[in-house]
Amino acid sequence: MLKRARAVAALIALALLSGCSAHTPAPIVTHHTGDRLPAVRVHDVATGNSVPVLETDKPAVVAFLTTQPESQQDESRSIAVVLTSLALQNTSSSLRIVIVDESANVNASDLVNTLHDWGLGSVLFASDRSRTAENAWGVTSTPKIVVVDASGKLTDQFDHYVPPAALASVIPGDQNGS
Repeated sequence: MLKRARAVAALIALALLSGCSAHTPAPIVTHHTGDRLPAVRVHDVATGNSVPVLETDKPAVVAFLTTQPESQQDESRSIAVVLTSLALQNTSSSLRIVIVDESANVNASDLVNTLHDWGLGSVLFASDRSRTAENAWGVTSTPKIVVVDASGKLTDQFDHYVPPAALASVIPGDQNGS
C-alpha cells in the first residue's frame, strides 16, 4: 500500500511540475547548407534599436559568442578579432558582419563597455536576450559562426574558431576569390 501511495504522489508531483511552466521554449531547429534561414531581429548595442540580423541582398557572417567575463570563452575574443579585421578589410563590399552576444544575465551597460573595449564599432554588435535568433537558427552552443549568402541561404557554419583565411574563403561573393 505504501509503494502505491508513493507512486501516486510521484505522479501527482510530475503532473503539477509539468504544468508549472508558463513558457515553453521554442524547439531548436537544425539547418543545413542550402537552407534559407528565417528572418530574425536582435538588439543593436550601439543604437539601442531592434534590427534584422540579415539585410536583403547582402551576404553575412554571423557569430554567436559569449563576451562577458563570467561566461566568456577564449575563442569568443579571438573570433571577434577576426571578424573585426574582416569588416575593416571589406569596407567597400556589401558583406554584413554580425556578432550576437549570448552571455547569460548581461545588462546593457556591460554590452556597451564590450562594444568599446573590444573595438567592435565596425561590426553589428547585438544582444539576443530572448534567444529568438539562437533558437530560430539552431544555435545550441557558442561559439557558432554562420555564413549566409545574399539570398539568406546557409552556406557554411562552424562551432569553433576559424582562421581568417579559411573564413574568408567560404564567404559568398567575397573579394578573396570565392
